[in-house]
Amino acid sequence: MREIELVDYENLPKRLESIRKSFENIYNVYIQVDLEEIPLTRLLPTEPFLEKDKLALVFKKIIEENYRTPIIVAKHNEAYGILDGHHRAYIWKKLNRGYIHGYVLKFYPNTGSIPKSVYSLDAMPILDVGEIDDPYLLGWSQILSLLVL
Repeated sequence: MREIELVDYENLPKRLESIRKSFENIYNVYIQVDLEEIPLTRLLPTEPFLEKDKLALVFKKIIEENYRTPIIVAKHNEAYGILDGHHRAYIWKKLNRGYIHGYVLKFYPNTGSIPKSVYSLDAMPILDVGEIDDPYLLGWSQILSLLVL
């Protein structure tokens, strides 16, 4: 199985600051960051697919280890483009949660935009990019398949 690194509370501040600075440089504006409860219905993915093995690992960690690392999004009008946390948001939505905690990047002046999304969070394709050779994690993947139906 390939090695999968998940964001946690320890490495989240560095990742958040890197994304914030990159967007400030790209758009040449100040970006404010706030921690908020984000409605899952307003999330837009910015990646074309989810990785099945990573999805199973995130699902397992949320259920077994109370994995609750906030996602990172960019707000534009009433939509939130996911910059980091597609797998966490997807699982959270499949568990019928209404909101997810996330760091929201807000552009000042309001000149930024989020990348166009081809899919809704519910309709994102799930691809096999790495074999799941851990029987325990494979079980979580199979349980997740039932949630996706």
